[in-house]
Amino acid sequence: MFKLEDVNVGYTGIVVRDVNISVNPGEIHALLGPNGSGKSTLLRSAAGVIPPFKGRVLLDNIDIFRNPSVKRRIGYVPEGEAVFKGFTVEKLIRIICRLYEAKIDEEILKETKVKEIMNKTISSLSMGQKRRVLLSLALIHDPDVLILDEPTANLDFMTADEIKKLIKRFAREGRAIFMASHNIPEVQELASHVEVIFKGSIVFQDLLSNVERHIRSLTSVRIRCTGDPSACLRELGYGVIQEGDSYIIAVKDFDEEVPKISAYLGSRGLNIKEITKAGNPLDELLREKLEGSL
Repeated sequence: MFKLEDVNVGYTGIVVRDVNISVNPGEIHALLGPNGSGKSTLLRSAAGVIPPFKGRVLLDNIDIFRNPSVKRRIGYVPEGEAVFKGFTVEKLIRIICRLYEAKIDEEILKETKVKEIMNKTISSLSMGQKRRVLLSLALIHDPDVLILDEPTANLDFMTADEIKKLIKRFAREGRAIFMASHNIPEVQELASHVEVIFKGSIVFQDLLSNVERHIRSLTSVRIRCTGDPSACLRELGYGVIQEGDSYIIAVKDFDEEVPKISAYLGSRGLNIKEITKAGNPLDELLREKLEGSL
């Protein structure tokens, strides 16, 4: 088992506080949250890059910072582009193989489609090719744990789809996967568990199947009207998220609740311009959890 135990971590000060997450072999945990919430900082600590001020990162109950050799069992794909831009792909892979005392795995190079670009320099690669190189480097030493920071960010549809297929396969093979993502549909496709981080704290965590059972009973509703209906909607017991001139709520029974909402807003002098079903329910649940943490 891969475990974050009471982790507090940051750079000059604490950015992420009191995080407890356990990832079993074969599980994919998706970390969701807005920019600046601490996702990348937490993943860097999980990967063994930044030691926590407090708490432990454990792999099979071994502290990876007190026993650095255990870090060899972790593969990490950071956010952004590959480094060593002047190197060829082959030279970079050979350097990393020497560091890990590992042999070049031709099968991994084929699966990540890196074999066909071995003679190219890193700087000449497309964004998708660079992400493939980073993924192949993370897999060189056959790790038990994969830490993936926005693995499909800024990729075209086909490349993103191929990488998602690889992630699913790695989980089926028994690897524990901890990833950050902004992409709600991607999380719904890949994750077994969801953690939501906001302002450095985990504000929600559960099995994705439990989340989906909950959100299947909810419908997201978009409301546009003359004036701001937030106070009125909260009086009716709804959490409200504003998007431009629209206001988003979640209801259990659209046909029953919407007429009552319309009548109540009308009685308060607010004329409805639009009231429609809208959005991804998981996205709205995320918004609800973040709003509750403000």
